[in-house]
Amino acid sequence: QLYNLKLTAGEADVAMWFPQFDSMELYKANELQGGYSTLVASYPNECAGGFSFNQAYQEDMVIGDLLRNIDFRRAVSLGYDRDDMNNTLFFGLAETHPTAPLKSMPWWSDTFWNDYYEFDLDGANQMLDDLGLDQRDGEGYRLLPDGRRLTLTLTGDYEYYNIQAEMIICDMNDLGIEIIYKLLDPSAFGAAVA
Repeated sequence: QLYNLKLTAGEADVAMWFPQFDSMELYKANELQGGYSTLVASYPNECAGGFSFNQAYQEDMVIGDLLRNIDFRRAVSLGYDRDDMNNTLFFGLAETHPTAPLKSMPWWSDTFWNDYYEFDLDGANQMLDDLGLDQRDGEGYRLLPDGRRLTLTLTGDYEYYNIQAEMIICDMNDLGIEIIYKLLDPSAFGAAVA
């Protein structure tokens, strides 16, 4: 909040990394008083609002094997509503995109975009059922073959990911996957994913 107060007071020449779309109304309302302009710049990140799986995970082999299963990852991808994320967090200004090089980059390939990036909740649920994850507990969460609830951990490294995490959690709940979100200090995050 201190960051936003300093921005709206005109105490920055350029603020690129941490201003958030959910504060856009605040920024626009204070432009005249703060003597600044609010512009929306293209963000050269192929996965803003996205997430990936730790396929090297070894602590629980049942979960690790699931994370390495491409059909599981495809099902989760189908159940992730990127358009909702775009419209809610980015006012529809972002381009939904796979976690791959940007289309403007020389190593982009049209093969990176496939049918698993379009939201299809029914298809996602069917794929998870077909993987043998067709049993659910009393709260609607899927059960692993050993009877435990399918629970995954989502980690973030900056507070501004919290609202994205909430949306991902909602999408995954619709798939019957419980998500535990952990916000880590950026230095701890690097160690956690290494």
